[in-house]
Amino acid sequence: MRRTAIRRGGAHGGSGALYGAPQATTRSGVRYTLVAASVCAITSTALAGVTTTGQLLPQLPDGSNYFANGLLVVGDDQAGQLTASAGGAVHAAGVTLGRQPTGDGDVLLTGAGTTFDTWGDLIVGDAGHGRLRVYSNARVNTAPGADLIVAAQPGSAGQLDVTGGAR
Repeated sequence: MRRTAIRRGGAHGGSGALYGAPQATTRSGVRYTLVAASVCAITSTALAGVTTTGQLLPQLPDGSNYFANGLLVVGDDQAGQLTASAGGAVHAAGVTLGRQPTGDGDVLLTGAGTTFDTWGDLIVGDAGHGRLRVYSNARVNTAPGADLIVAAQPGSAGQLDVTGGAR
């Protein structure tokens, strides 16, 4: 099993929340798992795909796959949302949700075969608010050495919610 470091806040820390039972080890020795034992009651008949609303950088068209060759920012200084479901895929060099203090980034991943891959850090709430929801057997994959950072800066907020066999 590949382990990803989970950091809550930077040197001064913002507010963060992790939902799930303890399991994966962080650099500070705290253990978390990103796989909850409960079954999620979300069902979907949607076709495989990725949809976006609001602010995403870079802005790419909706479709079954979303590929950002560089940093993907969901909610830079405004609200932005990305939803991948039913086998949709997102690939990015790094991901930041809620980059600036007024930014609000929300990512929802749901359904078997849905993947969210990053080969850089995944920041949920940099200076703004970030929310990452992973449901119903969706997967988040990070490269070795990449960090999952929740509420990176003072005044920021990050929420990570993983349920229903997701990982």
